[in-house]
Amino acid sequence: MATPIKKDYDYYITNLDWGDGSELEFTDNPKKFDRLDNLEHTYEMPGYYSVKGLVYKKALYMSNAYPEKNEDMTINYEEFVREEIALDGGNEGETYEQTVVRSIDIESQFFGLSGLVFEELTEYIPASTVPNYNLFPLSSGHIYLTTLERYPTATEEFINTVRVQMPALGNREQEAGLRMGVNIFLDRDKNNLFQYEFDAWLPNYGNTEYEVFIEAVPGGGENGEFSPNYNNKKKIDQTVIGTNSWQTIDGEYYHTDEEKIVRLYVYIRQKDRFTDARFDSDEEPNLSWAFYIKNIEMKFQNQKGLEFPLEWERFTSNFIVNPSTEYVSPMFEKNDFLLIGGLTKDSYHYKSLTSIVGYDYDTGEKKDSFSYDKYNPYDVITALDTLAKYDDELYDDYLNPYSFGRQDDDGNIVHRGVIDKKWHGTFKNTGLSDMDISSARLYSGVKPMWQQLGFETDEFDKPNRNIYWKNIIPKDFDLSERVGITQRDLPDPMKGSLTPRIPRKEFIVDEEASQYWNGGYYWPVLPKFTKEGIFSDQYPQGTEDQLYGNEDGNITNLNDDSGELIINLSFGEDGIVETIETLSAEIITDFSLKINSNNRMVKNIEDFSDSINVDTNRQAF
Repeated sequence: MATPIKKDYDYYITNLDWGDGSELEFTDNPKKFDRLDNLEHTYEMPGYYSVKGLVYKKALYMSNAYPEKNEDMTINYEEFVREEIALDGGNEGETYEQTVVRSIDIESQFFGLSGLVFEELTEYIPASTVPNYNLFPLSSGHIYLTTLERYPTATEEFINTVRVQMPALGNREQEAGLRMGVNIFLDRDKNNLFQYEFDAWLPNYGNTEYEVFIEAVPGGGENGEFSPNYNNKKKIDQTVIGTNSWQTIDGEYYHTDEEKIVRLYVYIRQKDRFTDARFDSDEEPNLSWAFYIKNIEMKFQNQKGLEFPLEWERFTSNFIVNPSTEYVSPMFEKNDFLLIGGLTKDSYHYKSLTSIVGYDYDTGEKKDSFSYDKYNPYDVITALDTLAKYDDELYDDYLNPYSFGRQDDDGNIVHRGVIDKKWHGTFKNTGLSDMDISSARLYSGVKPMWQQLGFETDEFDKPNRNIYWKNIIPKDFDLSERVGITQRDLPDPMKGSLTPRIPRKEFIVDEEASQYWNGGYYWPVLPKFTKEGIFSDQYPQGTEDQLYGNEDGNITNLNDDSGELIINLSFGEDGIVETIETLSAEIITDFSLKINSNNRMVKNIEDFSDSINVDTNRQAF
């Protein structure tokens, strides 16, 4: 029997783990793949991921019905001259000598025309001793071994190959070429796969085409089950273009029908004898020509159809998934942005963040022997980077490898660093509380405050003037801090329910006094008090009808359409509004962090509601 050879490997993947906590893939049904296959997966979060799995090679043991392929076809093949009846273009009963090529060792290695039987306990189909003309010319052609003895002027690329001599058209009625016989049985339950492969040098005389096909002949002929029935043969073909160079041609046949295949032939021939030929000067295909073949393989399965894994290998592939445009990070990853309102260490975000990354939020001390191993490195980097933005003194050495750029061996910049230390401390001392923001604007150039407030002249912008816009009472002032308003202690009652627990005082209002603010402060301008302690319809002298700017001032006009505006944010029922429409804006409310089931740092489902007033009539100014 021929020495078994292995089919080209099939590759399978199983237990594919995408590294994000999703279920393993291809556990029950391993996936067959090749280099053209793509495996797709959608990650919900950015991160550093390790894809793991198991890959194995799986192959069928195949037996070769021909000698082992070889560049030198003279090693295993020989020429044989036989007498053939001329059927194509010849006279009835006329014979001629035809040169064919056959394998040398017929009895011990290769398969003949008949005598093949199935045996349940044998691995390969037994050989026959019937002579086998493996390579057979079509339409009165000849086949030769291209030896130097026969062809002294043959070029090196053709020496010791098989030459298929194509006859001139003449009177022949069929396409010329080559038939390679593979006289084996195919049974769908035992050995249903056949594969062929050979190298061919095909001349091209102007888009010359060749037909390559398998012809499978079932049994059930006149002489019984194992007799060929040529009236029911099957054909699997392909078209090959001549290239005036060597090319590899291959194909395969899967037998799935209940009936057995008792003959197999592989053909390569002219697709059209009139078109795909060599023409003479009269443009008639009357010239003979040739093509060449070598490295022939005719393979089939062993009877048992054994298929098994040959080699296993576990693999791990590391890569980074960057955030998508729709991803909302639980950290403050962005650097170039405008923050209105500030951030504070009193927030739930800061306190939960410090706890997750191993810090005490009260002392700022890192817990001993705290490990980040269970976390995704992407989360650790962004969390520690955010923590350092709250306070640069909380910088963690874990960030060191990610804080500077990388270059390749040629000095080209790969990246400039994952984090940028210059932004650390950005949020420090930015926390604001008890404030009311109705709008936020940024103008190009310089716009004096008196203009923004809506004052008519720059007199309100001079610090030496009493009406200076910033000459506002301190926040600890009350209405008693005015000229002409004094306090006195009331005597304590000696008995009864009015016995005081704290000293009692009363305000004394002098209606004739100026009632200017103490300390020379001017704003806000309020009416004078009466003796009863209520506002009158009179104002301190010189402040009558004096307003702190006007409603059309830039700072209070929500419909400001100034061409100098760069940023114009306001708050309404639909949330934050950016009227310039050149920037994206969002409201950030305080929230806490948690660790989900996949050990990823995520935003807690329960947010802490904001207190932003969306009613423009109740906002500042």
